[in-house]
Amino acid sequence: MNQENSIVTRLDLCRRIESLPQVNIGHYPTPLEPCPRLSEALGGPKIYIKREDCSGVALGGNKIRQLTFTVGEAMYQGADTIVHGATAQSNHCRQAAAVAAQLGLKCYLRLSRDHKSFVQGNLLLGHLTGANVELVDAPFGPELDVVK
Repeated sequence: MNQENSIVTRLDLCRRIESLPQVNIGHYPTPLEPCPRLSEALGGPKIYIKREDCSGVALGGNKIRQLTFTVGEAMYQGADTIVHGATAQSNHCRQAAAVAAQLGLKCYLRLSRDHKSFVQGNLLLGHLTGANVELVDAPFGPELDVVK
């Protein structure tokens, strides 16, 4: 049987994940919070919210889970700098900048300028974490699909 069609067990998957380069940057596990009023409104299923905002890095969020592996691999390869681009208020850029600061890495953010690019929110946090932030006149999102 070739690898494409093989069945991967939970244990196999855990071993593969554990073998990947990672950096310890979040506070895990994050809590599950019950939502009794929502459960009641929906007629009884137990509903919980996974509190990724409690992951502990730059206001939290699920992007930390991805950065655990991407930054881990980058550092394994010897990188000392993170370069990231997106929109000016990108959650991912905010967290990448915070992770870089936490790990002592340089960070360059290239963010698309828009009419709301005031230095507030995630853009402000990018600056506060020490990232080299440059606003550029470049499309991100659907506009970029035209050139692909």
